Amino acid sequence: MEEAEGKSGIDHLRRDWRFFTLLLIFLVVMVKFPLRIKLREAFWDAMFYGTISLICVGAAVRIYRNYGKHGLRLIAVILLCIVLSMWQIVDMTILRLEGTPAYTFSGLAGIFEPIHDGWAWYGLRFPNDDIMCHSLFERYVGNNFIAIAYDINRNATWFACGG
Repeated sequence: MEEAEGKSGIDHLRRDWRFFTLLLIFLVVMVKFPLRIKLREAFWDAMFYGTISLICVGAAVRIYRNYGKHGLRLIAVILLCIVLSMWQIVDMTILRLEGTPAYTFSGLAGIFEPIHDGWAWYGLRFPNDDIMCHSLFERYVGNNFIAIAYDINRNATWFACGG
């Protein structure tokens, strides 16, 4: 009877490894090409990445309770997933200023519209004094509801200042 439980536990641990390895790859890609939801509101990004973090915390606790020391490597991967998803929250809510960014998409893109190219300027909470009108510039592929940033310039000069 114990052998059956052991094999079942190993299968569940392998399934968790597959899931969290894929999630880790997804989050690593999201560091370079972040997914943005509703560009005017950082709240939805924080909800998306915060939910991922909470799910990861719950999974780490469950794995430690069920597998103890056998699950420590997987827990380390899960903690890395938590750090990567929390980075997105810090980037959107702490490093950038509150308020509406200046942004646009080519064409009138709605939630059901096709993919368009767009951009957004964000003010920074901690600007670099060496850069005149220091801001953050992102280029997007998507629409007003969901977009993927493919170019991020953290040392941009606000376009109204000649950037």
